[in-house]
Amino acid sequence: MKIKLLLISFCIVSIYLFAELPVSISIETKGGYNATDKMAYAENEAVIEKEFDVLKGLTLGFENLVVYEHPDLSDEVTLGLSLGLLDFLSIGVAPKLFIADSVTFGLDGILTIGYEFEKISFNIEDENEFLYNFNDKAFEYVNTLGIEKMFEINEKMGIGIGLENELVITKEEISDGLLIGPKLNYDFFSVYINYALGITPEVSHSAELGVAFEF
Repeated sequence: MKIKLLLISFCIVSIYLFAELPVSISIETKGGYNATDKMAYAENEAVIEKEFDVLKGLTLGFENLVVYEHPDLSDEVTLGLSLGLLDFLSIGVAPKLFIADSVTFGLDGILTIGYEFEKISFNIEDENEFLYNFNDKAFEYVNTLGIEKMFEINEKMGIGIGLENELVITKEEISDGLLIGPKLNYDFFSVYINYALGITPEVSHSAELGVAFEF
C-alpha cells in the first residue's frame, strides 16, 4: 500500500509541476547483444524536464528507465531536482524507485561537471552519482564520463563520434566499461551505433544500436 501511495504521489507531483510549458522531453531506445555472455538486452529511457524562471539553473526532472536483460525486466523511476551553480557545474538530489522482483527505494546525490564548446561542437561531461539504497542499506558510486565531437553538415544535420566510460563501485565489486561509436543527428532525431567493452569484473564485448528523440 505504501508503494502504491508513493507512486501515485510521484504522478500527481509530476503532472502539477509539468502542467505549465515549456518542458523538454527526450526518449531514447537502444538494443544490443553481448557476444561474450550470448545475451540480448534492450533499454528505453524517457525524461521530462522543466526549468524554472524563479531561480536560474533550477530544473526538475522525471525519468523512467526500463531495462530488459534476458530473461529479466527491471524498471527505475526517478524524480530529480538539480541546480546549476556555474556554467560547468551542477548539483542535484533524486529519490528513486527500483522495480524488479521486489520494489526498493533509494536516494541519489548527483554532482555534474561539464562544458559545451559550441564553436568546435565538442562536449564533455563528468557525472558523479552517490546512491544509497534504503532496503539494502548499501551505498553505490557511479561515475560516467562522456565525450562527444560533432561535425556539422548543415543547419539540421551533423555526424560525429562519442566515447563514454562508466565506473560503478559497490561494496561487493567494481565494474568498468567503455562505449564508443558514430552518431548521426538530424533536427530532433539521432541514431547511433556503439561498440561496448566491459573491462571489469570480466572482459566482455557487445554491440548496440540506438535511436533518440528530443523535443
